[in-house]
Amino acid sequence: ISEISRDGLASHLDISPNYFGKLFAEYTGKKMNDFIIDLRIEEAMKLLRTTDRQIIDIAFEVGFNNLRSFNRAFSKSLSMTPQEYRKSGR
Repeated sequence: ISEISRDGLASHLDISPNYFGKLFAEYTGKKMNDFIIDLRIEEAMKLLRTTDRQIIDIAFEVGFNNLRSFNRAFSKSLSMTPQEYRKSGR
């Protein structure tokens, strides 16, 4: 998941990143970056439930560049912090 990018996927398909982003949004109704963040958050949720790894390690493992952006994206998606999610036992 950490290696997924719009540019990488577009290159793989041999089309421009902007065109790929446009097609992706038309097909899914989501921006590519929002979709990637959702995938990363889903993987982080799984790791928070099934491991006792530190939250910062999980953030980096799923592809976030820093803990602050991970916490912000996680909280925006679930209305709770990663630590609160882990404690909730969901």
